[in-house]
Amino acid sequence: MVFKHSRSLKLLGLLALISLVSSCGGGGGGGGATGTGSVSPSGTGSVGILLTDNPASLDMFSGVMMTVVKVELFEESGEKVTAYEGDARGPYNLLRLRNESKPLTFSDDVPSGRYCKIRLTLDDMWLSFKDGSPDYHPKLPGNNKLDLNARDCFEVLENKMIYIQLDMDMGKSIHVVKRGNRDEYNIRPVVFIDVVGHDFKGRLVRLEGGTIEDVNRAEGTILLCNALPVFQDGASGLRDECVTVYIGRDTSAFDNDTNDGNTTEGGDAIPLAEVFAPERVGRGPVTVVGYFRTDANSVYAARKGSKGSKGSKGSKGSKGSKGSKGSRDKEDSDNGNGYLGFNALVVELGEFLSLDGEVTSTIGGSTVNEALNASPVVSSTTNPDRQFQANDGIVKLNNGWVAEEDVATESAWIRLEFDSTISTHRVVLYDVVNTDMQQEAGSIEFSDGSTIPFDTPLPDDGTPVVFDFPTKQTDWVQVNLTQARNFFGLGEVEVYSSEGADDGFNMAVEPGQSYSSTDPLPVALQSAPAGGNGTKIISKNGDPLTSDDIESGQHVTVDGVLSGPNPLFLNSALVIVDTDALNKDIATGIINRVGDDSLLLEADSFVCEPGTGPGFYVVNFTDATDVYEITESSSSIEGDFVDSDELEAGQRIDVSGECSNGELLADTIVILP
Repeated sequence: MVFKHSRSLKLLGLLALISLVSSCGGGGGGGGATGTGSVSPSGTGSVGILLTDNPASLDMFSGVMMTVVKVELFEESGEKVTAYEGDARGPYNLLRLRNESKPLTFSDDVPSGRYCKIRLTLDDMWLSFKDGSPDYHPKLPGNNKLDLNARDCFEVLENKMIYIQLDMDMGKSIHVVKRGNRDEYNIRPVVFIDVVGHDFKGRLVRLEGGTIEDVNRAEGTILLCNALPVFQDGASGLRDECVTVYIGRDTSAFDNDTNDGNTTEGGDAIPLAEVFAPERVGRGPVTVVGYFRTDANSVYAARKGSKGSKGSKGSKGSKGSKGSKGSRDKEDSDNGNGYLGFNALVVELGEFLSLDGEVTSTIGGSTVNEALNASPVVSSTTNPDRQFQANDGIVKLNNGWVAEEDVATESAWIRLEFDSTISTHRVVLYDVVNTDMQQEAGSIEFSDGSTIPFDTPLPDDGTPVVFDFPTKQTDWVQVNLTQARNFFGLGEVEVYSSEGADDGFNMAVEPGQSYSSTDPLPVALQSAPAGGNGTKIISKNGDPLTSDDIESGQHVTVDGVLSGPNPLFLNSALVIVDTDALNKDIATGIINRVGDDSLLLEADSFVCEPGTGPGFYVVNFTDATDVYEITESSSSIEGDFVDSDELEAGQRIDVSGECSNGELLADTIVILP
């Protein structure tokens, strides 16, 4: 079966992605969803809930946090099914989910039927601020219940699977209220629903913290367990919280598993064959980024066996058969084990950081060593010929420049002067290969007056130390040596120009993450090893990109391992680039009057020139404009799509769209309570 894309709204603001996974009925015994009344007698499926996000203009916040205690599905007749109920799950930072999704819950045995509403019951929601102000916990309306009405109802079918994505636009959900000199914040969540399938992929999915329980190199799969948050009511319904991860020739794999005997530490790219090493079994944490499979054979049939066949409803595979405890027969699906299928774009073995930020500049390819053509000038030298050995391209025993200065009382320097101004982003230093001397501290100076200090000794065996920095223009590069053992000197200095293809970029990391420096963080893009692939660069929808698609000002999510410290940089495994336009034209105000295809808005402010301040402005709309109304009661807060005929004078609305000739053409209008 191919699911048609029932697109509820162009992606705006922050989102929450909810994927409903329905599959065939009956296997796994006990556990799963609970119902109130008879929803459908025809069979059962399974439900999986994921969270994701899309950007909004929320510059003052470092986090919009949410915890969920209950998820319910409402059948067309009004009967409901509990997809999750229990301890608060999260917290989920919706701002960190701009480019991807994360699972909230999966639930087995959801009665098949036609569903038109999803209810989330929140335990808490709070706002964290970039300036370090205390967290703010707004009062949640509607008894903490959020009712989400689908534009088109969706069906959970027996022996089938369906994914549902919820788009939560936090930019329209958070409202500032003045209380004297104090700002307070009201939250009226604006959420939209999409059906995810072949026609609409939705956001990338991140499964993290898993453990490899089995490897199958012949089939190109690993069995990843403890990576799915399963709703269990008694026995486990969704197969031990495991998923079959498919690793294809385009998958990128990276290793930072410091306890594995065959590992390359530091998050380096590895050949794909190394993922299937027997030593990997039982190891974690493992993170995979990609998509749940939506082809009929590998997913829909994977959940349970055929009626009447071996491995059918309620039965288990025979003792000693292929597969782990209670697995179905291989004939049940091309997964061969009855688990959900997942196509991996990236596999991360071990601990990796995932950081959000903005690209500040790109770093050019290291193709030209300008030092080879530079003229060296030194503070002193033990031999006039030796000053030319610091930029001759040779690193060997005792080759290099050695100064005469006394290391106890003086300092020394070498300056490489270029024939013309160069653009550089990288300097590499080598100590003289000699165990009787070592450079312990100093700085790199440029003609623009900037310096890069270092206080970690250079290896005395000639191992290079790389200094990456934002691209700069300079007429010369000078290395100042201020502390050394026995003698000042350098074996080689390399200065790379920013010519050729990009091999990295600098990013300003957003506050509130595990990297706290305000300085731009250099990000290195890895090349492909033999039998593998390098850094995966993709859009937030999973479309392949190259380094040429990375531009200053873009929002990115980067996975990697911090390396350095001379200087510190992020050795990247995954770069997710937000290639969409981030800045929608937005206006808020009260409707003064409504026409057939336009309205007059008494706006608090306006974005379309020449109007910028409070006043009356024209907003145009068409049949393609989405109109979404939020209503609030003591029992819940509810959002639903309505016709433009529901727009009327006196309503307070949020509008987003595109400016044209001083007027705003709306793609979305939200009627606020």
